[in-house]
Amino acid sequence: MANVLGDELAATAIVTSGDGAVSGNYKIHFAAIDMYYEGYNAPNGQTEYHFDMLDMANNGQGLDFEIDANSTETFNTTFDWPFTIEGNEQEQDNVRIICFIQNHSTREVIQAEWSELSVEYLFTASSEVTSELIEPSSSAEFTIDLANLGTEDDIYDITVTSDIPTGWTFEYTTPDGNQSGNSTISIASLDSYTCLLTFESTDVTWEEADVEMNIASQGLPEINYTLDFYVQNSGRVLVVNGDPDGNFTEYYDNVLTYAENQNQDDILDYGIWGRPSECLNTGDLAGMEIDLVIWYFGTGNTISDEQQDDLIDYLNNGGTLFINGSNAPAVLDDSDLIGMMGANYQGRYEAADNVYGESGDPFFGELNFYIRGGDGADNADEPCSLLPSGDGEVAFRYSTVRRAGMRMETDNYRTLLTGFPFEAINAEADRQAFMMNTLFYLIEYPVMASPDGEENASPDIYALNQNYPNPFNPSTEIAYELPALADVMLTVYNVEGRVVAELVNGPVEMGQHSVTWNASNMPSGVYFYKLEARGSDTVFSQTRKMLLIK
Repeated sequence: MANVLGDELAATAIVTSGDGAVSGNYKIHFAAIDMYYEGYNAPNGQTEYHFDMLDMANNGQGLDFEIDANSTETFNTTFDWPFTIEGNEQEQDNVRIICFIQNHSTREVIQAEWSELSVEYLFTASSEVTSELIEPSSSAEFTIDLANLGTEDDIYDITVTSDIPTGWTFEYTTPDGNQSGNSTISIASLDSYTCLLTFESTDVTWEEADVEMNIASQGLPEINYTLDFYVQNSGRVLVVNGDPDGNFTEYYDNVLTYAENQNQDDILDYGIWGRPSECLNTGDLAGMEIDLVIWYFGTGNTISDEQQDDLIDYLNNGGTLFINGSNAPAVLDDSDLIGMMGANYQGRYEAADNVYGESGDPFFGELNFYIRGGDGADNADEPCSLLPSGDGEVAFRYSTVRRAGMRMETDNYRTLLTGFPFEAINAEADRQAFMMNTLFYLIEYPVMASPDGEENASPDIYALNQNYPNPFNPSTEIAYELPALADVMLTVYNVEGRVVAELVNGPVEMGQHSVTWNASNMPSGVYFYKLEARGSDTVFSQTRKMLLIK
């Protein structure tokens, strides 16, 4: 045990022996260490220090030690108090006293113990869990343990402030069952107390709530703890913010809102876990009705082994997963998770600025976009390139030899992994197309997006747009633009080159036009649609590819 007494720190070791006596060249040592220190710049560049030696009492030689069998001996020493580093006094709750018994002939340490400093006023407030993901219209409960570690009885003022959405509720319950937003409680020396904090959420998936609890000692007012509790409603799609600064959520919020608005018949509710400082308990995913997890790294580079194991369990239970970020493949290198995603890390590819869908890929083959500048996040930095693993299929490339994304589809799960950040895609329209195709691939979300523009507007050029949705089942919309009156042929072919549908044949006025092809009588597969337009002085022809999946 150790106590601060004015300008001294008194340390006492009470040693009880077993059946054998200890004698000879043995010493008992007392050492003071600091738990953590930051600020001093060492010649080697180190700025953070853990368990550093502050001092040894009765110098480094220790006290002579011997003890008879089955007996108890007491050893005492003192240190000068307070300890200072670079002129800064060490806080009492940052100092520990280590006592160890050593054979000075063999240098063997035969017993050791450490002790916190006993002071008049000291307490700890802790909660094993401070954040939770819950399903909408459900509850989360947190336990707060408050312990008086001081030598004196103390009174604590507890204040609770909340930032919760309309309709949410929370209750702070003291040990006697009283419910209050604030309270004052007395705790005897070395006693403890437990209270509860309970949230009740609404059915709105994207909502989050937090409550801050501040606990202050009346005996020594400058001693206080603040605990922050965070609750997020899950949704059909869960976006996990892995950026260390919590950035870039707006890119996912905007594109998922856009995708949902394209199909009012199938609600795409989603939640965004927006606090990377609050570790997501991924173990809860397998028990929730979450169709898709989107995990983005942003500029971060960490995902714990435990979280990876939980994501593996989630996939094995039928989940779908999209992970993206310039650091993601490097962090997951050689892990079981990246293996399940049909990929492995190849290396950095700093030259990457353009990404295009793998030729022939039924979900992403028509995509082509930049990942630098524009209205994107411009956080691609040094993207990663990938290698195929197992049955993984290439989804995106930077070049003919550099793969930008891999996808994996099994009977149990589907995944997509990219070595670039989604939010770095430099045009909003490209981010929308990317996400809509991703949602269709991963969860078969039937996005029915219509091309921009009004019917019969006045375009400047001839154009054949990509069909929406693509892939599709069984109908899709094909839009085209004419800058002048033209004779138009819009035809659909199968992979053998045989005409399977003639959608337009005749004169069409200038403007933007669209036609729907219903392929309910056609087999699944790749089809091509071709626009031929003959104007007064122009002949235009363009062919695009689409995929029917049943």
